[in-house]
Amino acid sequence: MDRRRFVVLLGAAGIAPGGGCLGRDDPPDEPAYGDWFDNVRNFEGFVDRTDRDPVTVLVGTGDRGWQFDPAAVSVAPGTTVVWEWTGRGGDHNVEHRDTDWENPGGTVAEEGHTWEREFTEPGTHLYTCWPHDGLGMRGGVFVDAHAQ
Repeated sequence: MDRRRFVVLLGAAGIAPGGGCLGRDDPPDEPAYGDWFDNVRNFEGFVDRTDRDPVTVLVGTGDRGWQFDPAAVSVAPGTTVVWEWTGRGGDHNVEHRDTDWENPGGTVAEEGHTWEREFTEPGTHLYTCWPHDGLGMRGGVFVDAHAQ
């Protein structure tokens, strides 16, 4: 049995690994993000990546300024997101909006540097590059409990 199916089955049984919320009765159907992406030039909605594991998000500057690319993704429970630094735009980090998690070592400028995190808890997980937050360098991961 693959890891994603195992996590989904645990959630259906009401047993959530790692203290997640897969067993709750009302998993979110849509990402909830309020005005988080108002200043994010490359945000065009959450890109469906529920059929991939891992999912790569680029970190650096691009055609639309400082950005995570894609800015927002939808994934299935148990998916690993890999952030990969492009080496453009100076030092960057990946930090949860409420500082619940962040890449170790602080800001990084090195091209090819990666950091990864597995997402198991359904819902919207918003993050930023704190040095460039005011320039619209924000992102999001929506863990879709309904994805298989």
